[in-house]
Amino acid sequence: MTDFQYTNCLLCNSENNSNLIAHKNDQFLTKIDLPDHKVTWVVCKNCGFVYQNPRPSEDLFNEIYKKDYRADRPSEKYFMIIGADVKERAQWIRNHFSGTSVLDIGAAAGLQMKALRSNGFEVYGIEPNRQFSRFGREKYKLDLYTGKFPRENEGRYDLIILSHVLEHIHDPESLIRDCKKYLNPNGNLFVEIPDLESPKYDFFQAYIASQHLYLFDLEKLEYFLNNNEFECLAKDKGPRGIRVLARSNTTLDSNLLQSISLWKINRIKARFLFHRAKVYVNTLFRRLFGRYIWYDLESVREWDRQFNEVKPKG
Repeated sequence: MTDFQYTNCLLCNSENNSNLIAHKNDQFLTKIDLPDHKVTWVVCKNCGFVYQNPRPSEDLFNEIYKKDYRADRPSEKYFMIIGADVKERAQWIRNHFSGTSVLDIGAAAGLQMKALRSNGFEVYGIEPNRQFSRFGREKYKLDLYTGKFPRENEGRYDLIILSHVLEHIHDPESLIRDCKKYLNPNGNLFVEIPDLESPKYDFFQAYIASQHLYLFDLEKLEYFLNNNEFECLAKDKGPRGIRVLARSNTTLDSNLLQSISLWKINRIKARFLFHRAKVYVNTLFRRLFGRYIWYDLESVREWDRQFNEVKPKG
């Protein structure tokens, strides 16, 4: 088995790229017996898309998930990180979407489903992790299933949600094609992913960890969706990344992806080095003085408030 595989750019299929950033001891790969635990990110010299290259094979990816990526059941840290933004995201969807039936793919323990249900949606979910999907069914009484939906549910849903899912998928175009099968003819797709342009410094190491294969900005995400026959209806930058609401449209013209200048490539590299430096300084400051030198106090307060709301009692 080849643990790592080289790949071309997802957006323009170019094989020409430049090294962007690398870290030697990935938090997930170190749990697996490998000769090398390094993760390398590159930027496409043609279009400026940022992706992991070489990337873990699908077999290694499955091993990462089994070993450490999801625990046996949701932890308090999970509820703090994942649960912090679900209400805001559900309200954003309600403000931009008027349908009823929603399918959440990669629903984890169902916190987003629970928030959507509170906003009046009829919600269903898919989650590959058995422990997490069972937790959502038993704790929140959700229609949350393990694995894939049966074929008879094709064409049923008004909206499909891919919240922090797309960046984990080896073949995201195949996933988008599958989403079309489950949407009704006028159905919408909601995608949220980490933001290339402004990663939160406290999550920067997680942004560039082995379980993320791509990093988009809004322009690149909209281009990707357009090329897969989805038209952007609304877009925004949320607390945990960029988000797009799109509608299936088979009549879209194929957009031309503009080439990128060397100056812009160097600008992307400088931004990544800056965020990495902040992580190192922040970590050192905490070890020496017991607190961080940089963090968003209002975000921490909001996280603490919402964590106490979503954390299950007992």
